[in-house]
Amino acid sequence: MLPALATVADAAAFDLDVTEGALLRASVRVRAYTGQEISAGTSTVTLRGPVSRLPQRPVTAVTTVTDEDGVVLASTDFELAPGGTLSANDTGLLTVTYSHGFAVIPDEVVEVVCTVAARLSVSNEALASGVQQEQSGSASQTFGWDAWKAQSSLTSEEKAVLDRLFPKMPGLVVMHL
Repeated sequence: MLPALATVADAAAFDLDVTEGALLRASVRVRAYTGQEISAGTSTVTLRGPVSRLPQRPVTAVTTVTDEDGVVLASTDFELAPGGTLSANDTGLLTVTYSHGFAVIPDEVVEVVCTVAARLSVSNEALASGVQQEQSGSASQTFGWDAWKAQSSLTSEEKAVLDRLFPKMPGLVVMHL
């Protein structure tokens, strides 16, 4: 399991009281939504050349690129472009080992993780069970769709912050006739 993207001390700085477990749960949700590890790490992937996008961002360095015959390509035989796109002088399968992620997690990610952890720590039992409206006498409380979804996911505002930091990469299908 990867470490939490925020600490109890980070949450306290935002005036939130959460446990390490809640921060781990929130970190899992943020990573699942973005499809990114976010924290610094190293990965090895197999891609098809000559041009491929490395899946984890930001890419900090490419350690090795090996062709399908096991030959290590010289650093002059491949190039890393902004956005984690690898171009190589090879059209076959390439095995790429690279480092990625942030050594220091961006403040906005830390805040989102802390906020999600705080929400998970004090969830409303009625809301968590699917109730969308409660009434007692003449008083009633209605929970919005975003609040209900946030019990098991992220709010639309949290998603907007993460989408800005980790934009979805466009997919492209090229058909030759």
